Amino acid sequence: ATNGDFFATSPTSQVGIPTSGQITNERVYISPNNRASFVLDDNRHPFIDRVKFSGTVKVAGKSITINRVNDPRYSTVLYTRNFGPSTYPATEGKLVLIAPSGDQPFAWKPNGTEHGVIEEIIDANGTVTIPDDKAYLWLHDGQESQAEGLAVGNEVTIEFKTWLASEPDRDITITQQIGGSNHIIMLNDEFREDWPERHPRTCIGFNADSTRLYFVVIDGRSTTSVGVTLIEAWGIFQGIGASNAVNLDGGGSSCMIVNDEVLNKPSDGSMRAVGNGCLLISNAPPSDAINQIAFEPRCYNISVAARTRFNIWGYNEYGLLKTRALEGCTFDCDPQVGEFTADGEFHSASVNASGFLYAYYDDRLVARQPVSILTATMLMRDDSVTIDRFHPYDVAVEAISGYATDMVNNSNFTWRSSDEAVCTVDANGIVTAVADGRAYVVAENGEFKDSVLVLVQNPTARITTVENGPMDPTTWSLTQSGGKNRTLTNLDNGFRITFTGSTSRAPYISLDKDVTMWGLPDTLRVRFVPGELPVESITVTTSLTDNKIVNTTKPVTMEEGKQQYVVDFPMDEWVDTTRLANYPLKLLTVMFSTGKPTKNQEYTFDVPGMELVYKHMPADEQPQLVGDVNGDGEISIADVTALVDLVIRQDNNARSDVNVDGETSVADVTALIGLLMAL
Repeated sequence: ATNGDFFATSPTSQVGIPTSGQITNERVYISPNNRASFVLDDNRHPFIDRVKFSGTVKVAGKSITINRVNDPRYSTVLYTRNFGPSTYPATEGKLVLIAPSGDQPFAWKPNGTEHGVIEEIIDANGTVTIPDDKAYLWLHDGQESQAEGLAVGNEVTIEFKTWLASEPDRDITITQQIGGSNHIIMLNDEFREDWPERHPRTCIGFNADSTRLYFVVIDGRSTTSVGVTLIEAWGIFQGIGASNAVNLDGGGSSCMIVNDEVLNKPSDGSMRAVGNGCLLISNAPPSDAINQIAFEPRCYNISVAARTRFNIWGYNEYGLLKTRALEGCTFDCDPQVGEFTADGEFHSASVNASGFLYAYYDDRLVARQPVSILTATMLMRDDSVTIDRFHPYDVAVEAISGYATDMVNNSNFTWRSSDEAVCTVDANGIVTAVADGRAYVVAENGEFKDSVLVLVQNPTARITTVENGPMDPTTWSLTQSGGKNRTLTNLDNGFRITFTGSTSRAPYISLDKDVTMWGLPDTLRVRFVPGELPVESITVTTSLTDNKIVNTTKPVTMEEGKQQYVVDFPMDEWVDTTRLANYPLKLLTVMFSTGKPTKNQEYTFDVPGMELVYKHMPADEQPQLVGDVNGDGEISIADVTALVDLVIRQDNNARSDVNVDGETSVADVTALIGLLMAL
């Protein structure tokens, strides 16, 4: 399924009405209005054309033109039950209720005649429920006089006519119609109408003999895909074999779903509610058994010396795709093109070649895929990466051949580090941290030479301040709404804020500084003691390596008697933490949305922890934190439980001796509880 037409976004009662009309299963839902559309006839033959409509109500010797069906933006509107449960809220005009005159319900065919009888004539005032199998004719905006002379019991004839604008004389039974931006992209291979700005696009096309439909969604407005103009969309349709295509709605609406899975990346970040859509529905019996397999669709021009893996798509006996990653396949290939490892990774040959790849499944199914091994353009994927001694880096060299990008086998290069006191690199391009600093790792092979900047930043503790050192309040900006006479001073791994309350409609406290977070932390942790000022949420603003600004808000639930609150912001909510090129990250702002302070009251708002957590730092390497009995890098109620267990077992160690009297006893439990209460 894909999204469909542009649609009304206001007023509320009209939201979702398709701009170009809609015919579904030979029933007029919204009448077409001469806009570019995709059409199917009763033989499922596709057309792309502008679609015209006319409607007429004949009653009491009058012939009344219907401007639109189920679109209240016109002066003479026919409302059917397909509009919804009730009419558009009206303030003037006449409403004529029409019921079928026989036993058959109204069919509302795009080319058809309906016979009915007037049941009611009322003044239009507000909304009116549309009864099942009946219709209202709304006459307004100067057309009210058409209702004069009409009476309950009058027989009515309603005629619809729908046709293709370029072939008005074609005898066609339209069963499906949907439109979009009113742009025909191509007809009979020729480009027709452009939209010169690049946007996400949704389009429908079909091939020259009308035997194959193409549903196409093109992502846009992102760093990975900027979208296309319509002349660029024409090129895409040419490439996949289409001869005819029309543009539907795009932008944030563009979306494709197959078997409940969203395949594209909508530019709004999630699916948008839309007015209508295009659905392909299989009428084959349900079957999950895999009966056909094929290599995934991708470019099979592959670089020399590449290493890659292929997904195998599995289909049932009716040709329906059941999986895009069929498990249990084995692989082989013609020897001149390369070889497969035992775990299914393909290593291409070191010279140009052509041949076939083979996939096998269940000892009965075989997929055969032509492949060409070509000399390709190579470059390192990453400009810079951040590593530490717990995170070695496997340098990624990519080869671009045609539309394909594959990783190159690193054993094909010679490697060196510009400073082995900072990092080393082995023959397979694995970089290992030695000491904090920066160095370039260089790969060479013949004419190819490229490098990646490696920043080595080792954690100094499991938990550090966000600045990896003392917090200097003079370098931070404190802004606030709802307070005056503010002060900012040091407190543990953060700050103490004092202020005098003042009035504010939207009170907040914001701590601002451009801080590059050290190394590869797993989590940004904010600990705060709000005192008498309730906190509703915390918003953290960060800057990613691509300069994208991200605002993350987490709600805070206040609990009676609770002093300290801890809110964690995991890094993997912002970036793929397995990609070392995504570091370092920057912290820009920590903002507390608060309740309204009392005017002239003195407040103390403590933020004892603005911290980075390095979970990969082994506990036995941590600088000892008094009270951290379980060695997780923080003091919490879990340490009390651990300490009670040590007291029972009479296990003396440095971590359990909280009061530093040389032994582990109940006195240490009392001391630890005192530390917790002070936080």
